[in-house]
Amino acid sequence: MLINMINFKKILPICLLLAVIGASLYSAFNGSEPSELPSYRLEIREAVDGDVKRLDYIDSDGNVTFAADKHYATIIKTYRDGHVVLEQYYDEKGDPAVQTAGHYALERHYNDAGLADVITYLDKDGEPEVTTSGYSSIHRSYNDLRLADTDTYYIGDEQVKNVNGFYAYKRGYNEEKRISEIEYLDEHGELTLHKNGYARITRSYNDAGKVEYEFYFGTEREPVKNSSGCYGLYREYDEDGHANVITFVDAEGRPMVGNKGYATVKRTYKENGSIESLRYFDAEGKPSTGLRSQYGIEYVDGQGVYLDEDGTQMFRLDNYLNNHLFVVVLFGIALTVMAVQLKGKWRVAFIIGYLLFICGMTLAYRESGVDQSASEFLWSYKEFVKSSSIRQTILNNIWLFVPLGAAVYSSEHPRRWIPVIGLSIVIELIQLALGIGLCEIDDVISNSIGTFIGYGIVRMWSLSRVSNKKSAD
Repeated sequence: MLINMINFKKILPICLLLAVIGASLYSAFNGSEPSELPSYRLEIREAVDGDVKRLDYIDSDGNVTFAADKHYATIIKTYRDGHVVLEQYYDEKGDPAVQTAGHYALERHYNDAGLADVITYLDKDGEPEVTTSGYSSIHRSYNDLRLADTDTYYIGDEQVKNVNGFYAYKRGYNEEKRISEIEYLDEHGELTLHKNGYARITRSYNDAGKVEYEFYFGTEREPVKNSSGCYGLYREYDEDGHANVITFVDAEGRPMVGNKGYATVKRTYKENGSIESLRYFDAEGKPSTGLRSQYGIEYVDGQGVYLDEDGTQMFRLDNYLNNHLFVVVLFGIALTVMAVQLKGKWRVAFIIGYLLFICGMTLAYRESGVDQSASEFLWSYKEFVKSSSIRQTILNNIWLFVPLGAAVYSSEHPRRWIPVIGLSIVIELIQLALGIGLCEIDDVISNSIGTFIGYGIVRMWSLSRVSNKKSAD
């Protein structure tokens, strides 16, 4: 048994390399995201059995179909006294479908007035589930007009702060009974800051009932900037109700440049409701660049391709590699072979140059964003099979560190791989500190796998040469 384990450790780097090459080639030639349709482009089939109602989304061929915007194909509702007490979600195969908050079902409790005052999130087994937002239930109060007033967050019987930094969410309404004010509260019911930099939002609506302007305020009800560097937003909508023009505005509602380098972003959408392209403009309406010197982004097979001032695709090495996984495979193998062959000062030069390349790929001109970290362990790997874009990101992160792992190998210093892992951690921490990109544990894992493959392959090759030399002697 011990001998088998030792042999397995010796061949593990090769096994991982072959697995990564295979996954990369598969993703390169089968990378398109599934063409899921939104609910408004599907028919609904309804079936009622006593207190249970089933709703299926149906395509033009009569097949049960996953609705991309709903994140399920089927919803089963259980009623009691005319109220929905349980909602369960399923995919097109009839398996439980996870929602964006991480739950598979909702349970509702109603007060004496017939209003849902406790909403509990459930897992596959019907047990309370702590959502990705950091709570398992919402306790809701209502105003005199029977409109939802305040949501308070709980895990079990304990009031908790959600991941956005507040304990409760309070609404205010206009004469049309639309939400015109939102306040974020602490455990004592006082205004507190949302993680995006504001404690209060005010909203106004267009004739179609869509949010047109919203403005941000602090705990003293003073105008403040949000995490995007603006005091408010102005939106326009297309015929399908998608926000196709979003403009950063100052406290007086005038266009202003946010911290991403532009004032307005114009969007187009695909048939399934996902974003097809983004174009950036300054406060005067002229084409403007984002932080990566691009004038926009077009999404192809789930990957973003940068656009120039005329809206045509522009060439950047990092963007090209991110969108051509087959080239990444060839690039990674070629650089790994080069790292193995180089000796002495040439290998040192290679390591220095490759370190600069990694810094350029991971830090230079990274976009700032709202969500700066994702600490859930292996969250992206759980989506490896489902999402081609996430799969490609994981594989890119692995290949990025394979040549470096190969280059740092030394038989005299068998732990040289440790600083490489340290480099990956430092890069993620810099992204978090500077508010660029997304700081993820999964990226460190992917970089570590790449390092292990490169280091392990060279170690095997080196030991094999030593063994052959001894045999020859």
